[in-house]
Amino acid sequence: MAPISVLVADPDPEFSAEVSQELSRAGIVLAAACQRLEQVRDVAARVEPQVLLLGPGFRPDELLPLAQDMLSVFEELGVVVVSARVVADFLHDALAAGVHDVLEVPVDADQLLNSITRAHDLAHGEAGVAKSLEMPASPCRVITIFSTKGGVGKTVIATNLAVALARQNARVAIIDLDLQFGDVGVMYQLEPSHTIHDAVDLGPEPTRHMVEPLLAKHSTGVHALLAPSEPELADLISPSTVTGVIEALKASHEYVVIDTPPSFNDHVLTVLDRSDAVCLVATMDIPAIKNVKLCVATMRLLGYPAEKTCLVLNRTERHVGLHPDEIEQTVGMKISASLPADRAVPLSINKGVPLVEDAPRSAVSKGIVSLAGRLSAVPGGAAVTVG
Repeated sequence: MAPISVLVADPDPEFSAEVSQELSRAGIVLAAACQRLEQVRDVAARVEPQVLLLGPGFRPDELLPLAQDMLSVFEELGVVVVSARVVADFLHDALAAGVHDVLEVPVDADQLLNSITRAHDLAHGEAGVAKSLEMPASPCRVITIFSTKGGVGKTVIATNLAVALARQNARVAIIDLDLQFGDVGVMYQLEPSHTIHDAVDLGPEPTRHMVEPLLAKHSTGVHALLAPSEPELADLISPSTVTGVIEALKASHEYVVIDTPPSFNDHVLTVLDRSDAVCLVATMDIPAIKNVKLCVATMRLLGYPAEKTCLVLNRTERHVGLHPDEIEQTVGMKISASLPADRAVPLSINKGVPLVEDAPRSAVSKGIVSLAGRLSAVPGGAAVTVG
């Protein structure tokens, strides 16, 4: 069993040094030490401690808001407060805030170590119960929406698919990987305070607690990591940054939906390597069919398994000189979902409301919901044909 890791926060470095000595004797790891409260959250996101020890150098009215904030973000965190003076009101407020133990100075070594161990055990027990009640125990699926031709409706499908998955009581994140001209924020009417560019400074292996503050939350519950607001920032985002973000989001979500640019660039190849399902999007015109045929051939050459790839035919119409059977024969794969042309789509885009929320009875909404069900089920489900 791995040793307990502790983050100590106190303005007096001697307090942290004394605690560190006692922890090392008991085989407990000092993950980090902070002298200012405003450092605690960022340091905790980086080192992911199991217990937070708040020292007596801070005022009680400063500690409890921080403790509440930390417990809301780090669900497996034990919190121990050491205070210069513990009165009944403070003890009540601290326990009501979720603090696991409150100690009054002077504190002997055994008392401190027992308190840290108990806080760790309580926090992990609470987190286990919460997870069993609130979150299905299923691995995260990464779903990439891709086409080598622009204008086929990738972003509409990606944003609505994410909402449809979230309506299954799942935690869903969407990444806008069209780093220069991404429109996920526009589709969701989100004004980003952070974008994927902010992940560059997190290093190649960020934790989920480091990435989650960068997410914008949509009213449907979908968490969105948006594209940079300035196109020139795209060049600063490396494939390793994209990999780190995906892995961090997988730790806290059941689905990660990725909207992509229309090209086989390094970022796209990175996400294709890590995708559990790839939806290739085409429309019913010769240029789009030609592009998707070349895309399928390229993916086969690169070794991407056919069973992970599905074909989504978007904006289908009956009298355009092409038949779905001809498209399947040309492309070399079956159509998994067929979504009809519908006025409701541009109307929802202009409102900034996902179609599956704005017009849930439309044929396109029903098709996307069915596609979400197919992608969330075991491979081999039936094709979805709507309209």
